[in-house]
Amino acid sequence: MNFLIEISRGQSGADRDAAAFGLSPVFAMPPLKIWADEQGISLGNGGWIGGHLFNRDNPTARLSVLSEELVSQIAASQGRELAENVWGGYVAAILAHPSRLSILRDPSGMVPVYILEEDSRILLSSDARLLRPGPSALDPLALGRYLTGIDSIARQTGLEGIVELLPGEALEWVDGQARISQWWLPWSACRSTADASVREVTDALRETIANCCSAWGSCYDRKLLGVSGGLDSSIVAATIGSSRLLTLIGPDPEGDETRYAKAVADALERNLERHFLQVEAVDVKRASHTHLPWPATSYLTQAISAIHQQCSNQGEFDAIFSGNGGDNVFCYMRSVNPLLDRVIADGFSKGAWETLHDLLDWTGATYFEAFRQLRRRYRQPNNIFMRSSNFTGLTKDLQGAVAASPDVHPWHRGPGGILPGKMVHVAMVSRAQRSFEIYPRDVGPAHIAPLLSQPVIEACLAIPTWQWIAGGQNRAVVRRAFKDHLPPEIIDRRSKGGPEGFMQAIYRTQHRVIREMLLDGFLVGNGIVDRGFVEQADDWAAEGRKRAQRLLSFAAVEAWAQDWKSRPAPGLIGVRAA
Repeated sequence: MNFLIEISRGQSGADRDAAAFGLSPVFAMPPLKIWADEQGISLGNGGWIGGHLFNRDNPTARLSVLSEELVSQIAASQGRELAENVWGGYVAAILAHPSRLSILRDPSGMVPVYILEEDSRILLSSDARLLRPGPSALDPLALGRYLTGIDSIARQTGLEGIVELLPGEALEWVDGQARISQWWLPWSACRSTADASVREVTDALRETIANCCSAWGSCYDRKLLGVSGGLDSSIVAATIGSSRLLTLIGPDPEGDETRYAKAVADALERNLERHFLQVEAVDVKRASHTHLPWPATSYLTQAISAIHQQCSNQGEFDAIFSGNGGDNVFCYMRSVNPLLDRVIADGFSKGAWETLHDLLDWTGATYFEAFRQLRRRYRQPNNIFMRSSNFTGLTKDLQGAVAASPDVHPWHRGPGGILPGKMVHVAMVSRAQRSFEIYPRDVGPAHIAPLLSQPVIEACLAIPTWQWIAGGQNRAVVRRAFKDHLPPEIIDRRSKGGPEGFMQAIYRTQHRVIREMLLDGFLVGNGIVDRGFVEQADDWAAEGRKRAQRLLSFAAVEAWAQDWKSRPAPGLIGVRAA
């Protein structure tokens, strides 16, 4: 679903840009006008909801029409009722009065919402190109923050003047003035289920995940699911219903997960499509995700896109499903925080000692290392997420500017009493919510990450962090939940492959092009990336891999920046879109 929303302080002027992207008017009631590529759910003169909306029944069902009672509740609550009593991937525009309205982004964040405020109007859209169809000014500081790590960014984007409405937030427009409010925050979901039995927690989590995945699966007839042989994508495969299964193979043994992916396919009695990642499919000068106001830092998406095209040639599909976000939601936490949470909650009890041994089994740490980290972490603030930053290859001036002007995600500061490990868990969820958009919504198939559904997030945040490492296994609760639904080699697996070998192959074949584009580019020219770091001689030993990976990230951001700077003028948008 693609949309453009205009809140006008004067005459409307967005019709041409909306039409150029294939959007049609779906709501018009001063001062609000909405264009979309689907009709959505009408609230009469009270607004509009676009996207997917589900009830909280079991089994859940998609809502295409709302009851009069629910419409009244939504109107009376200014839309807050949506975040409490339904879920999905949606944006809602609620018009209470010509001088008061609100735009809500659902708590899962499955539909992006970007904002551009001008003198005469406010524009909101799922596609940044609708806000800035022509060449755009870039925000060097925001891009610098982005390169220090995803935890360093919140609402600011890489385009000047465009901010992101974060999941669970609402833009409220009152008497011509706009403000952003948090309508859904994760803290209420962090209630502890420590008093519930292991079986109750396990059964409830399995039921919630299966319910959400099945609901999303029912919305699409032709589904393509990427299975890596890991736990998260395997859970999605077992719960979304009929789908094509695809596994990607890299050039080295770590990039070949066929054995595990085939075990899943065989258990579900489905065929497995195998495709090899091709270095030739990647052009480091070509930008990825150019419809987003943020760059992608991995060229892997270009190779995956080429494979998706091959799959499409063999049979159309209307949605790509993935296990994205599973590690984050299922609290894949390799730190002392679960032990600290247990000590704060129960003291140095028998349970705390059990958690200590679980931690040692999971991480391989020693008693001394665990207690040293426990002491250090205990002295830090509990309700503030202590993010780490990667300043490798960035200039000293940029590092100082980032430190002096942080962009703090509201979920990185919690209320008093929040446990430190749960604070980290919440931050992990916020990190995962930036991974949805693979393709522009006007041309590509939808990307669905059902493990990031609001009920799943809420269910997982309710589980104490120490339960997630029970028995010395990561993601222990969800492993237990699906033990009887997936093969043992998936449930018990501790290792995991990855695309590092493929990324290194890209660097080896195009490192000269990367150096040239960076030295002559935006990042070095604007004091973000250190020229000396780029000019260093390549080290082809293992020690040089981290630098190569860093330069690949810089190059991907550089390609994105050049794309936004060189776009056709706005007057050509209609020709280009046609």
